[in-house]
Amino acid sequence: MRTADQKHAEAMAQQGIDLEKLNLAHQELLAATDAGDRDSARKREAAVRDWTPMVLAAGTTIGFFGLLSALMFVEPPAGSREVVIAMVGALGTAWVSVISYYFGSSAGHARQTELLAQAPAIGK
Repeated sequence: MRTADQKHAEAMAQQGIDLEKLNLAHQELLAATDAGDRDSARKREAAVRDWTPMVLAAGTTIGFFGLLSALMFVEPPAGSREVVIAMVGALGTAWVSVISYYFGSSAGHARQTELLAQAPAIGK
């Protein structure tokens, strides 16, 4: 016969598993929403033949890698070092968005979702 502590521990474990399932479902919903947004943006770009996203993507890529290359050869002034670091971070984040827009989610993200889906089964 199980004690009250064992029953409580089992209930808590089940709640944790249920919470993981809800979190996974939420993550999948967000991923589907993001994919839908990218898809509709790509369709709009194809239909309208707007050069703006391509120009912005090229500018972001050139700016990000240009700044990284420049930092390899030139030391930023002492007073603006933090600003340069913040700018590299912002450009890096923007570049990741560009890559996500043009190439979609990475295979690593899909694998992570697959592993998270299996996690509750492992914990049982």
